[in-house]
Amino acid sequence: MPNWTEILQLTLPHLWLLVGALLVLLVEGFAPRRWNAGGWTAAAVFALGAAIAGWSATDGELWQGMYVWDGYARLLTVLVMIVGALVCLSSVCCEEWQRTGDRGSYYALLLLSALGFTLMSSAGSLLTLYITLEIGTVSLFALTGHRKTDPRSGEAALKLLVVSAASSAILL
Repeated sequence: MPNWTEILQLTLPHLWLLVGALLVLLVEGFAPRRWNAGGWTAAAVFALGAAIAGWSATDGELWQGMYVWDGYARLLTVLVMIVGALVCLSSVCCEEWQRTGDRGSYYALLLLSALGFTLMSSAGSLLTLYITLEIGTVSLFALTGHRKTDPRSGEAALKLLVVSAASSAILL
């Protein structure tokens, strides 16, 4: 049975994304609207997460091989986090954010989706792969339907849900 230090050491990049999603919601809730602090915080969380994952020298597995942290998982985690940081930086100056107040939830959902997909790169079994795929796609459903005033957004989210449910049933 692994000790808590080993668990923390191997899962730190993923835990950082989870804490970062909560941090983005807190920062966005208390910062003035014009700053878009949630976007900058999310970009910083992604950048720091990429650094944590890139410099993590420890390889190992947890829970009888269901979670595997190796060079492959490290590379894909860093890649997902770099892309996430670029998405945050490109959407910080979006003018539509000035009209709506949903910035914090957008960035938190982006972080949670990245969490699911980075965990997927560390999956060591089909069960872990399935669960992490669902974690990543549920956040994408919400991101797809995030623009509440546009009826196309809701339609796209519903179509994604149906396609994902069918894919999930086939995978099972």
